Amino acid sequence: MTLSRSLIAQAPEALSREWLVTNGIGGFASGTISQANTRRYHGLLIASLKPPVDRVVMVAKADVTIGYRGQQFQLGCNEFADGTIAPQGFLHLSGFRLDDQVPTWTYVCSDAVLEQRIWMVQGRNTTYTSFTLMAASEVVDFELNPLCTYRDYHSHTQGGWSMEVNAETRGCRVTAFPGARPYRLLLDAGEFVANPDWYWRFRHRAEGERGLDETEDLLHPGTFRARLEPGETITFIVTSETEEPESAATASEQDSQRKRSLFQATPDDAPEWTGEVIGPPWLFSLKTVDVLTAGKAIYVFDKSNRKLWESKLAYPVDPGLLRDTSWMEDYDGALSPCVEREPRLLDDTTALGTHEAHRKHLVGLVQDQQRKAAELQGTAVHVIDDAARRPDHHVHSAPQRIQLRLVALTAVDRKYVKAFDVSGIS
Repeated sequence: MTLSRSLIAQAPEALSREWLVTNGIGGFASGTISQANTRRYHGLLIASLKPPVDRVVMVAKADVTIGYRGQQFQLGCNEFADGTIAPQGFLHLSGFRLDDQVPTWTYVCSDAVLEQRIWMVQGRNTTYTSFTLMAASEVVDFELNPLCTYRDYHSHTQGGWSMEVNAETRGCRVTAFPGARPYRLLLDAGEFVANPDWYWRFRHRAEGERGLDETEDLLHPGTFRARLEPGETITFIVTSETEEPESAATASEQDSQRKRSLFQATPDDAPEWTGEVIGPPWLFSLKTVDVLTAGKAIYVFDKSNRKLWESKLAYPVDPGLLRDTSWMEDYDGALSPCVEREPRLLDDTTALGTHEAHRKHLVGLVQDQQRKAAELQGTAVHVIDDAARRPDHHVHSAPQRIQLRLVALTAVDRKYVKAFDVSGIS
């Protein structure tokens, strides 16, 4: 998927188009193409401390400024409580694409071209953000300012409290309060200068549209600085793991190898793509099975690539995560059902109210659970395929409990491909 400058160099589009990467254990990173956070669920590191639940927003974002040929180019973006949008780094965007499933930004500043990529390590609460100076006529001064917090991902933080910031090799360690999980911010080159201070009144516009509180404060622990030569790459790493993170090159190669091996298992009879869903299949490797989603089909394979189970959906599903991540509730494995609302499906249950969608049918994930469940080693995977009983019947009241947990989505031209994690399979 590629988005051109004409689509994303304006605030409405840049703020509404969103990206997501996941780590397979409940943690994720997400945001908008503009680099502004518009939801409480956006962040550079949302760690799952008790996989796949107990999700905590640790690093909200990182704003980059480059100095080049006597000019300063601010590539970040924030919206504040009074409606001010500053800086507006998306004005320097020449394009955005998914490169091997990795969100990739290309910025043009004078004759300098900077590429940014974000990915996570599978099975680890670690996010990598790389910056490569693709072209330039001279050295670029690189500055990165992270903004941090420590909160449940359903809440907001109001600032002014003391967070401990300890400088260490290549960066710092942040401890929000006694008993909190420490996390580290690292740059694989350059220097870090600690200068903790609170930044105030960031606005998450999508929360206000949902009728919820929409502002929070973030801690700026300090500044990273480095110099980039043409062709050089520098990587910002944020992690809540106690082990030393792998190098960016190693982590990137392992991620690419994992994806290549998984896509080799794509079944020959996978549905052809239509205009409804654009992009390659998504395939996730779990502890005992691999789960593939393609078009309107879901397949589950064992580790010998033997197909255990498959199901066809009635519709391509658009859960609306990137418009409203309230679906990501920790319901002991329960997954919110989707509700049909023409022309697509969504999981934005908080915004439905008495919408006529309540009179439409609930759509689940696996049809014919009685016949198929045994093939998943007793895992209770099933569809919710009942009609809503009355207009005010809230979809979260559906009694079915499932062991199929939604863990990832990717935005593809305002359509979404769904990927699932099967928990409870021994």
